[in-house]
Amino acid sequence: MTKELQYLFSKRRFGRKPGLEQISALLNDIGNPENKFKTIHIAGTNGKGSTAAILQSILIASGRKVGLNTSPHRIRFHERIRINEQEIPDKELSELIREMTPYFEKHQTTFFECTTALAFLYFARQNVDYAVIEVGLGGRLDGTNVIFPEAVVITSVGTDHTKFLGETIPEIAREKAGIVKKNVPVFCGNVPRNAIAEILKIARKNNAFVHNVDKFSVITISQNRTEFEWRGERFCVGLAGHHQVGNAVLAGMVSREIFDVPMKKIRAGMKSVCWAGRLEIISKSPLILYDVAHNVESVLSIVGALQRIFPNQKFHGVVALKPAKEHEKILRIILPIIKKITFVEFSEEACATQDELARIWIEIGGKLAKEQSLEDVFSSAQQSMSPVLVFGSHFLAPQLNELKSILG
Repeated sequence: MTKELQYLFSKRRFGRKPGLEQISALLNDIGNPENKFKTIHIAGTNGKGSTAAILQSILIASGRKVGLNTSPHRIRFHERIRINEQEIPDKELSELIREMTPYFEKHQTTFFECTTALAFLYFARQNVDYAVIEVGLGGRLDGTNVIFPEAVVITSVGTDHTKFLGETIPEIAREKAGIVKKNVPVFCGNVPRNAIAEILKIARKNNAFVHNVDKFSVITISQNRTEFEWRGERFCVGLAGHHQVGNAVLAGMVSREIFDVPMKKIRAGMKSVCWAGRLEIISKSPLILYDVAHNVESVLSIVGALQRIFPNQKFHGVVALKPAKEHEKILRIILPIIKKITFVEFSEEACATQDELARIWIEIGGKLAKEQSLEDVFSSAQQSMSPVLVFGSHFLAPQLNELKSILG
């Protein structure tokens, strides 16, 4: 890790009450780069990263130069800032951090705010046509909520990060709808009725028209693609699962209604999208899948997809979860597709202990595996050729990357 990145990561030590004052002041000091290109702003409990990736892919297929700002990263920080699917190069990133350090110090911006400002400045200097910006947490007080976008997308509303966003669906919906702007169209995924009611209230106050996600029908789901029908035509998205079709349709709607992208280009962009950590195939033989699903709604989605792709198949589960998650609910959801399980921990942030999760698993009737680590699981899978499902956190990705050598 470069000394510049070490400095940036040191900003994770600093926290404060959420607000937009510091990042707004910082951006003003450097000439408001966020106003020099057009943006699409995407919030949601689940699906916002996939929707952002699909929309980016469609816009690239239509000939645009497209920035993508997402979080968190999986392996390298550079994943957070991309143009036409290319991560920001080391040299440019180091130079930008050095240039911006005095402003970071002056305004005492957090790690996420620093990252957001770096992305905006990079996109402006690279003259992108559009930038797809993913909300980090919530929406109303998120560091990205300084932009005035061409469109707002709210992919889903579920109970996650309740400590910060509220305990109920309406409360969480209000936080996510905090990115709605005056006269800017809103595109909503399949959200609960009490959530859409809150979104509509805020949209009306802002004279913002709300587009609900179109109806679609799934045709086939396979390991790395899903075929579906939308607006009377057949499409294929390069991601697995019914839930990914909803994300693709949202991205397609924005592409048509806001950017007038031809259906031919939408079809090409959907088909070519690549987004790691979403039922990602780590190995084909033995079959090892990885998904970043980490809350009740996202785990329900991947279990539904796997039951359709691999009917009657049971996996060796490898799971790590953060402390604040609804552990018992999540484990009950995966129980039908898991024959045995290994609980692991990651070091980057706090996580639930192996003992804590094992106790719940045994109480609900699950079976623990003798393998106690990812390395043990991979070695065992190679010998038995048993399928493996790894999920629960972005923070498992570095371990998976390091262990790929075991699989040859």
